[in-house]
Amino acid sequence: MIRSQRESPRYIISNRDPSAARIPLKKSKEMKKRWTPQQTEELQQIYHTMTARQLAHRFNTTEASIHQKCWKLGLRKGRGHAKIRLKGSDALWLRLNFPHMRNQLCAMHLGISLRTVVRIAREMNLEKTPQFMKECQSFTAQKARQSHLRNGTYPPKGFYSPNLQKGEIYRFKPKAIRHDAAALEF
Repeated sequence: MIRSQRESPRYIISNRDPSAARIPLKKSKEMKKRWTPQQTEELQQIYHTMTARQLAHRFNTTEASIHQKCWKLGLRKGRGHAKIRLKGSDALWLRLNFPHMRNQLCAMHLGISLRTVVRIAREMNLEKTPQFMKECQSFTAQKARQSHLRNGTYPPKGFYSPNLQKGEIYRFKPKAIRHDAAALEF
């Protein structure tokens, strides 16, 4: 069914059956939505804090109506409008605990994803302490050794080579640099 350009937009004409009568369009309650100045002002104030679905529920209208009204008002959400932001107390907690705590624990405590914790920490210029990094490395090495022993793959691949010659004469020696004129000729 398409709308005839010659007909009034209040009717739909069927292309399949030429003898079909004109079918009137139904107007829903959402189509009759009139925005009061108070609603428009409230929409402008809370637009950046809520999703279109939440706004539609609040104003008792459809999401499409919200999008259309915001477009007419010139309201646009920037690139980072959907990013999770931390409130003051959570940001303070992250600033105090991020340097010496695993990211997974921070994410569980704050109730956000691991990736969000990393993004927010970068925005706040937070880094792990050197002591924490050393502890993580030693813990990981210990767990890897236990895993290799348990699975029978110790020492790990590349740790030892049967063709490796040991001793002073087989060690790498830096090349001596000659500074005479003969060395400069090609």
